[in-house]
Amino acid sequence: MTSDSQIRAALALLNWSANDLAQKVGAHRVTIQNLMHGRTKYPDKAMLQRITEVITSNGIELTEGDGIRRRPKDIEIFDGITRFHEFLQGTYSFLEKFGGEVCIYVKDEHDLQRACGSLAGHRKTMYELSINQGVTGRILAVEGEFKSDWAKMRQTDDDLPHVSFYIYGDNFALISFEGTPWPHVVLHKASPFAQAYKATFNAAWEKAKVM
Repeated sequence: MTSDSQIRAALALLNWSANDLAQKVGAHRVTIQNLMHGRTKYPDKAMLQRITEVITSNGIELTEGDGIRRRPKDIEIFDGITRFHEFLQGTYSFLEKFGGEVCIYVKDEHDLQRACGSLAGHRKTMYELSINQGVTGRILAVEGEFKSDWAKMRQTDDDLPHVSFYIYGDNFALISFEGTPWPHVVLHKASPFAQAYKATFNAAWEKAKVM
């Protein structure tokens, strides 16, 4: 969780006051001030999680040893359910504008279902994008429901990376459905990463079982 020193440093980098942060996380200014200065003996974990999400969604990366830094512009991190939904919305917006193919690899499709709340809404949006924007998709999964009306699906037991990933355009997103915060997404907006993982995906796709 975000430490008091990280909160202070993040506010300094963002040029925010304690009141600014309080308004963004739905807390009282005094609550934030107490957290900033270590005056809360047993801080509320849910509040610290909201603070973490607000800080990281505004371009600040938390590092080891109570450090922080501005996130590189070609990398974006999405921590937690709320931010995961923002990641999906960003994906939809990109595909609506540019179309193209989406390649998805998941160890267990049920992890994606838990993060989405329901796959029905996600599938509906992707189906509409396939009809209206010509979006195509391929999904590789080790375990899952193996049904889709917008993408081709195959089952694989290949030894791909343990984390899941999305590839669309020049974007490559690594997704971890383990640990805390959950889920954890690192979006790389760089063609070399996207192309390298797409080559790995294509090789696994050719060996996978058609569903």
